[in-house]
Amino acid sequence: MRKKILSLIACLGMGMACYAQVAEPLWMRGGVISPDGNSIAFSYMGNIYTVPSAGGEAKQLTTNASYDGHPMWSPDGSMQAFCSNREGSLDVFIMSATGGKAERVTTHSFNEYPAGWLGNDTLLIRRAGNPTVSELTFPGGTFTRLYKVCRPYPWIM
Repeated sequence: MRKKILSLIACLGMGMACYAQVAEPLWMRGGVISPDGNSIAFSYMGNIYTVPSAGGEAKQLTTNASYDGHPMWSPDGSMQAFCSNREGSLDVFIMSATGGKAERVTTHSFNEYPAGWLGNDTLLIRRAGNPTVSELTFPGGTFTRLYKVCRPYPWIM
């Protein structure tokens, strides 16, 4: 009888601990601060948001059923690069920093992520691709490669 009571108390305690962890989910990911330091972009439940760095209400920039994540500010803070699985695999998209229509930058079947900007018109993309023979023997998985994408984006003038 004593064992049953102790096991019941232990189960209730574990259940309460699990409930406490689920009660306030922290799903905000990939927070990055803008170049001027006034805003923070982050991913929450598969969409991109911005919030003033001093605090306040977050503004949703993307709204769709797909996953959008890994936001990255352009050097002048006028654009956001992010990855999205709108077309299947994760591709890199760009949009105005205030939201709006997103333009697809990459179309490869491997997952791609924004890695950085070289000026406002050149974007670095990281992608894990087909490994070479020497990489296959390296313990620890695939290597990520960097690619440079240069395009005239419509809102840079």
